[in-house]
Amino acid sequence: MKKQLPSTMNDSIVTEYLQALLSSGQKKEHHETKDLLEYIDQLEQQFGILISEMQELRRTVEQLQNPQTRSRLKEPIDKVNIVLTNGKNKVAEIKTNMIDSMKQSLSDMKKRGKDATIKAIDTLHIKNALQSINKVLAQSYHSMNQFSLTVNQITNEIRSAKRNMKNIGRIMLGQQPITYTLDTSRLNLIQKATHSIINHIGHIGNHTQKILSKFNNLQKQSVKQDLKLLDNRKKEFKKPKKEMIR
Repeated sequence: MKKQLPSTMNDSIVTEYLQALLSSGQKKEHHETKDLLEYIDQLEQQFGILISEMQELRRTVEQLQNPQTRSRLKEPIDKVNIVLTNGKNKVAEIKTNMIDSMKQSLSDMKKRGKDATIKAIDTLHIKNALQSINKVLAQSYHSMNQFSLTVNQITNEIRSAKRNMKNIGRIMLGQQPITYTLDTSRLNLIQKATHSIINHIGHIGNHTQKILSKFNNLQKQSVKQDLKLLDNRKKEFKKPKKEMIR
Protein backbone atom coordinates (compact mmCIF):
# COMPACT_ATOMS: atom_id res chain seq x y z
CA MET A 1 0.00 0.00 0.00
CA LYS A 2 1.35 3.42 -1.00
CA LYS A 3 2.15 5.76 1.89
CA GLN A 4 -0.21 8.75 1.92
CA LEU A 5 1.58 12.08 2.19
CA PRO A 6 0.27 14.59 4.76
CA SER A 7 -2.18 17.07 3.24
CA THR A 8 -1.08 20.70 2.96
CA MET A 9 -4.68 21.63 3.87
CA ASN A 10 -3.98 20.41 7.43
CA ASP A 11 -1.11 22.88 7.90
CA SER A 12 -2.04 25.49 10.55
CA ILE A 13 -0.69 28.40 8.46
CA VAL A 14 -2.69 27.27 5.41
CA THR A 15 -5.87 26.92 7.49
CA GLU A 16 -5.42 30.40 9.00
CA TYR A 17 -4.65 31.97 5.61
CA LEU A 18 -7.69 30.43 3.89
CA GLN A 19 -9.93 31.56 6.77
CA ALA A 20 -8.48 35.09 6.49
CA LEU A 21 -9.37 35.16 2.78
CA LEU A 22 -12.96 34.20 3.58
CA SER A 23 -13.18 36.72 6.42
CA SER A 24 -12.06 39.51 4.08
CA GLY A 25 -14.64 38.53 1.45
CA GLN A 26 -12.12 37.12 -1.03
CA LYS A 27 -14.18 34.03 -1.88
CA LYS A 28 -12.78 33.68 -5.40
CA GLU A 29 -9.17 33.82 -4.15
CA HIS A 30 -10.06 31.32 -1.39
CA HIS A 31 -11.51 28.87 -3.93
CA GLU A 32 -8.59 29.24 -6.36
CA THR A 33 -5.95 28.86 -3.63
CA LYS A 34 -7.68 25.81 -2.15
CA ASP A 35 -7.92 24.15 -5.59
CA LEU A 36 -4.25 24.87 -6.27
CA LEU A 37 -3.15 23.44 -2.91
CA GLU A 38 -5.16 20.26 -3.47
CA TYR A 39 -3.65 19.89 -6.95
CA ILE A 40 -0.10 20.37 -5.61
CA ASP A 41 -0.74 17.65 -3.01
CA GLN A 42 -2.02 15.31 -5.73
CA LEU A 43 0.93 16.13 -7.98
CA GLU A 44 3.44 15.26 -5.24
CA GLN A 45 1.59 12.00 -4.57
CA GLN A 46 1.55 11.10 -8.29
CA PHE A 47 5.28 11.75 -8.65
CA GLY A 48 5.87 9.39 -5.72
CA ILE A 49 3.76 6.69 -7.40
CA LEU A 50 5.62 7.16 -10.71
CA ILE A 51 8.99 6.80 -8.98
CA SER A 52 7.78 3.58 -7.28
CA GLU A 53 6.63 2.24 -10.66
CA MET A 54 10.03 3.04 -12.18
CA GLN A 55 11.79 1.24 -9.31
CA GLU A 56 9.57 -1.82 -9.85
CA LEU A 57 10.38 -1.68 -13.57
CA ARG A 58 14.09 -1.65 -12.75
CA ARG A 59 13.71 -4.71 -10.51
CA THR A 60 12.10 -6.59 -13.41
CA VAL A 61 14.98 -5.55 -15.69
CA GLU A 62 17.44 -6.90 -13.08
CA GLN A 63 15.85 -10.35 -13.54
CA LEU A 64 16.79 -10.54 -17.23
CA GLN A 65 19.29 -13.29 -18.07
CA ASN A 66 21.19 -11.45 -20.78
CA PRO A 67 23.73 -9.08 -19.13
CA GLN A 68 23.92 -6.87 -22.23
CA THR A 69 20.14 -6.43 -22.23
CA ARG A 70 20.14 -5.62 -18.51
CA SER A 71 22.80 -2.96 -19.00
CA ARG A 72 21.08 -1.54 -22.06
CA LEU A 73 17.75 -1.09 -20.25
CA LYS A 74 18.91 -0.04 -16.79
CA GLU A 75 20.65 3.15 -17.95
CA PRO A 76 17.56 4.90 -19.43
CA ILE A 77 15.45 3.83 -16.43
CA ASP A 78 17.96 5.37 -14.02
CA LYS A 79 18.04 8.60 -16.03
CA VAL A 80 14.24 8.95 -16.03
CA ASN A 81 14.15 8.14 -12.31
CA ILE A 82 16.54 11.04 -11.62
CA VAL A 83 14.39 13.40 -13.72
CA LEU A 84 11.20 12.33 -11.89
CA THR A 85 12.87 12.70 -8.49
CA ASN A 86 13.92 16.24 -9.43
CA GLY A 87 10.30 16.89 -10.46
CA LYS A 88 9.01 15.68 -7.10
CA ASN A 89 11.52 17.93 -5.32
CA LYS A 90 10.26 20.90 -7.37
CA VAL A 91 6.70 20.17 -6.22
CA ALA A 92 7.85 20.08 -2.59
CA GLU A 93 9.58 23.42 -3.18
CA ILE A 94 6.32 24.93 -4.51
CA LYS A 95 4.53 23.85 -1.32
CA THR A 96 7.23 25.36 0.88
CA ASN A 97 7.21 28.65 -1.05
CA MET A 98 3.40 28.87 -0.93
CA ILE A 99 3.29 28.34 2.83
CA ASP A 100 6.09 30.90 3.33
CA SER A 101 4.12 33.43 1.24
CA MET A 102 0.97 32.76 3.28
CA LYS A 103 2.92 33.21 6.50
CA GLN A 104 4.26 36.56 5.27
CA SER A 105 0.76 37.71 4.19
CA LEU A 106 -0.65 36.82 7.61
CA SER A 107 2.20 38.65 9.33
CA ASP A 108 1.67 41.78 7.20
CA MET A 109 -2.08 41.72 7.89
CA LYS A 110 -1.58 41.45 11.65
CA LYS A 111 0.84 44.39 11.60
CA ARG A 112 -1.82 46.59 9.94
CA GLY A 113 -4.44 45.76 12.57
CA LYS A 114 -7.37 43.40 13.06
CA ASP A 115 -9.55 45.10 10.41
CA ALA A 116 -6.85 44.82 7.72
CA THR A 117 -7.48 42.73 4.60
CA ILE A 118 -5.27 39.73 3.86
CA LYS A 119 -3.19 40.06 0.70
CA ALA A 120 -3.53 37.18 -1.79
CA ILE A 121 -0.23 35.41 -2.48
CA ASP A 122 1.58 36.06 -5.76
CA THR A 123 1.06 33.06 -8.04
CA LEU A 124 3.55 34.06 -10.76
CA HIS A 125 6.40 32.04 -9.23
CA ILE A 126 4.01 29.08 -8.87
CA LYS A 127 3.18 29.27 -12.58
CA ASN A 128 6.89 29.37 -13.47
CA ALA A 129 7.56 26.34 -11.25
CA LEU A 130 4.67 24.40 -12.83
CA GLN A 131 6.03 25.20 -16.29
CA SER A 132 9.35 23.70 -15.18
CA ILE A 133 7.54 20.59 -13.89
CA ASN A 134 5.65 20.33 -17.18
CA LYS A 135 9.02 20.18 -18.97
CA VAL A 136 10.10 17.38 -16.60
CA LEU A 137 6.96 15.42 -17.51
CA ALA A 138 7.45 16.04 -21.25
CA GLN A 139 11.08 14.88 -21.04
CA SER A 140 10.11 11.74 -19.08
CA TYR A 141 7.28 10.99 -21.52
CA HIS A 142 9.64 11.21 -24.50
CA SER A 143 12.34 9.11 -22.78
CA MET A 144 9.89 6.35 -21.84
CA ASN A 145 8.55 6.20 -25.41
CA GLN A 146 12.13 5.76 -26.63
CA PHE A 147 12.61 3.09 -23.95
CA SER A 148 9.51 1.28 -25.25
CA LEU A 149 10.97 1.24 -28.77
CA THR A 150 14.22 -0.20 -27.40
CA VAL A 151 12.33 -2.96 -25.57
CA ASN A 152 10.52 -3.83 -28.82
CA GLN A 153 13.81 -3.96 -30.69
CA ILE A 154 15.44 -6.23 -28.09
CA THR A 155 12.40 -8.52 -28.04
CA ASN A 156 12.60 -8.93 -31.82
CA GLU A 157 16.35 -9.60 -31.59
CA ILE A 158 15.78 -12.40 -29.05
CA ARG A 159 12.99 -13.96 -31.10
CA SER A 160 15.22 -14.10 -34.16
CA ALA A 161 18.29 -15.26 -32.20
CA LYS A 162 18.04 -18.82 -33.54
CA ARG A 163 18.50 -17.49 -37.05
CA ASN A 164 21.67 -15.50 -36.44
CA MET A 165 25.03 -16.83 -37.69
CA LYS A 166 26.50 -17.41 -34.25
CA ASN A 167 23.65 -19.72 -33.22
CA ILE A 168 23.65 -21.51 -36.58
CA GLY A 169 27.31 -22.32 -35.90
CA ARG A 170 26.50 -23.59 -32.38
CA ILE A 171 23.67 -25.80 -33.72
CA MET A 172 26.02 -27.27 -36.38
CA LEU A 173 28.49 -28.13 -33.62
CA GLY A 174 25.71 -29.87 -31.70
CA GLN A 175 25.51 -27.14 -29.06
CA GLN A 176 22.39 -25.47 -27.71
CA PRO A 177 21.64 -22.04 -29.22
CA ILE A 178 21.76 -19.02 -26.91
CA THR A 179 18.19 -17.70 -26.97
CA TYR A 180 17.45 -16.34 -23.46
CA THR A 181 13.86 -17.56 -23.88
CA LEU A 182 12.89 -16.54 -20.32
CA ASP A 183 13.83 -12.96 -21.19
CA THR A 184 11.07 -12.81 -23.80
CA SER A 185 8.30 -13.19 -21.20
CA ARG A 186 10.02 -10.73 -18.88
CA LEU A 187 10.40 -8.23 -21.71
CA ASN A 188 6.66 -8.53 -22.31
CA LEU A 189 6.10 -7.61 -18.65
CA ILE A 190 8.55 -4.71 -18.99
CA GLN A 191 6.74 -3.44 -22.09
CA LYS A 192 3.35 -3.66 -20.35
CA ALA A 193 4.68 -1.74 -17.32
CA THR A 194 6.31 0.82 -19.63
CA HIS A 195 3.02 1.54 -21.42
CA SER A 196 1.31 1.98 -18.05
CA ILE A 197 3.98 4.49 -16.94
CA ILE A 198 3.75 6.38 -20.25
CA ASN A 199 -0.04 6.70 -19.83
CA HIS A 200 0.41 7.81 -16.22
CA ILE A 201 2.92 10.52 -17.18
CA GLY A 202 0.62 11.66 -19.99
CA HIS A 203 -2.34 11.96 -17.61
CA ILE A 204 -0.34 14.06 -15.12
CA GLY A 205 0.99 16.22 -17.95
CA ASN A 206 -2.52 16.90 -19.29
CA HIS A 207 -3.76 17.87 -15.82
CA THR A 208 -0.77 20.18 -15.30
CA GLN A 209 -1.40 21.81 -18.68
CA LYS A 210 -5.01 22.54 -17.65
CA ILE A 211 -3.79 24.22 -14.45
CA LEU A 212 -1.33 26.33 -16.47
CA SER A 213 -4.15 27.33 -18.83
CA LYS A 214 -6.13 28.54 -15.81
CA PHE A 215 -3.16 30.66 -14.75
CA ASN A 216 -2.97 32.19 -18.22
CA ASN A 217 -6.70 32.98 -18.22
CA LEU A 218 -6.45 34.59 -14.78
CA GLN A 219 -3.52 36.71 -15.94
CA LYS A 220 -5.46 37.83 -19.03
CA GLN A 221 -8.43 38.80 -16.84
CA SER A 222 -6.12 40.71 -14.52
CA VAL A 223 -4.53 42.61 -17.44
CA LYS A 224 -7.98 43.48 -18.82
CA GLN A 225 -9.06 44.78 -15.41
CA ASP A 226 -5.88 46.87 -15.11
CA LEU A 227 -6.39 48.33 -18.60
CA LYS A 228 -10.02 49.13 -17.83
CA LEU A 229 -9.02 50.83 -14.59
CA LEU A 230 -6.32 52.81 -16.40
CA ASP A 231 -8.81 53.83 -19.10
CA ASN A 232 -11.31 55.03 -16.48
CA ARG A 233 -8.61 57.07 -14.77
CA LYS A 234 -7.69 58.71 -18.08
CA LYS A 235 -11.33 59.65 -18.67
CA GLU A 236 -11.61 61.11 -15.18
CA PHE A 237 -8.41 63.07 -15.72
CA LYS A 238 -9.72 64.56 -18.99
CA LYS A 239 -13.10 65.71 -17.59
CA PRO A 240 -11.87 68.76 -15.60
CA LYS A 241 -9.97 70.03 -18.67
CA LYS A 242 -13.16 70.05 -20.78
CA GLU A 243 -15.04 71.91 -18.06
CA MET A 244 -12.28 74.57 -17.90
CA ILE A 245 -12.54 75.18 -21.69
CA ARG A 246 -16.26 75.79 -21.38
